[in-house]
Amino acid sequence: MPGQLIPVDLEVVMEEPSTAPPKRLFALMTRDRVEQLARAMPDGQSAVLACLLWQASLHERMRRGPFAGRLLASMSGPKLATMTGRELRTVRHSLSRLAAKGLVLKEKTSAGRKNIYRLPFIHQDPKVGVSDTETS
Repeated sequence: MPGQLIPVDLEVVMEEPSTAPPKRLFALMTRDRVEQLARAMPDGQSAVLACLLWQASLHERMRRGPFAGRLLASMSGPKLATMTGRELRTVRHSLSRLAAKGLVLKEKTSAGRKNIYRLPFIHQDPKVGVSDTETS
């Protein structure tokens, strides 16, 4: 086409693909995105499970705090109801169905505290949540 400039000194550099393993890649899922996903899901069980998995993954990546490095979710029923956009009784029913299937295990907590859930079907990555000095 007339009017296009063609560079004369264009240098093309071809590099060999790296054989080193890639750094740990992960998708960024903010709370807003998880809530949108949970509200778009057709059933309550999937929505509740998505929210629990999101928070458990966050705790697993943390290095400090009571749940740091552990695949645990600490959420109250009303918080789950808000995140999923469903009624509290629907959330409680979903949690009971997930517990009956063994997908969610409730940890023991003192009265009046948030519930702590473990997701036994997810295998914890042993390298996540460990500081760089501990792995050397």
